[in-house]
Amino acid sequence: LILQTVIARPDDTAWEQIATAGEAVRLGADGLAGAAFIRGNTEAAHLRMVADLAREAADYDLPVFVHIYPRRASGSGTVGDFSDGAVISTAPEDIAWAVRCALEVGADVVKVPYSGDVASFRDIVYECSVPVVIAGGLQQSSLVGALAMTRDAVRAGAKGATVGRNIWGSPHITAALLAFKAVIHEGLDPEEALGAAGWERP
Repeated sequence: LILQTVIARPDDTAWEQIATAGEAVRLGADGLAGAAFIRGNTEAAHLRMVADLAREAADYDLPVFVHIYPRRASGSGTVGDFSDGAVISTAPEDIAWAVRCALEVGADVVKVPYSGDVASFRDIVYECSVPVVIAGGLQQSSLVGALAMTRDAVRAGAKGATVGRNIWGSPHITAALLAFKAVIHEGLDPEEALGAAGWERP
């Protein structure tokens, strides 16, 4: 059990700490997760919240998983102002900055979006001294696409992926989970992984 302690949105319309390390211990959690959105006027405050969480977790010897997302404006607002909306950036330089920020505020594991190609992500992972995992991404029309992204990230050095909607939104949840496991831990290609998982085409 990894307890998520922060609720946040890219445009800062939600941004609160909702759980503590002490509560995680009482629940029997194995670690804490914190979320941060960087770039923009509130970057420092997001990072401060995660740094505080890491200090608190250290008192209990709990590892901290930082879900960190670089963002850019989606509307017509000024630079750094996300009141008109924000989107997650997958630009390699933004992801590299996110990883570095998470590392420096005390992350034990860093979760970031995939940069889109093996070469750039390999450089990002190489520069990080703690494990990096990728975010599972938006639900894709084809599970093969999500599995291929995960395969590429692992080949670039990622230790795994945190996958939500591409599993829970699947018509065969258990088979989807087993397919991701096969890609990450056994190095199978997507179609091989689906076959090994007993995937039935909907």
